[in-house]
Amino acid sequence: MPIHRVSRGRDEIATASRTTNRRRQRGQTLVEFALVVPLFMGILIAIVEFAFTFNAVLAAQYTSAASRLEYCAARTGTAMAPTARS
Repeated sequence: MPIHRVSRGRDEIATASRTTNRRRQRGQTLVEFALVVPLFMGILIAIVEFAFTFNAVLAAQYTSAASRLEYCAARTGTAMAPTARS
């Protein structure tokens, strides 16, 4: 009994090649996404944490300045703060 080879036409080979390329492209896209998303999320979290820290520093400076003004006003008996810093 002879073995018959099934030959594909050019169109069938091109279609199979396109399907394989699409699968590879999807896999490549998924791998790139998996590599890049944690990097972007880390950068985003770092920006948010920096904003919270910066806000805390500004609040501490504002509180410190306000308490200095109150101290000067209580000590000198006026509501004016000194204009020159020492």
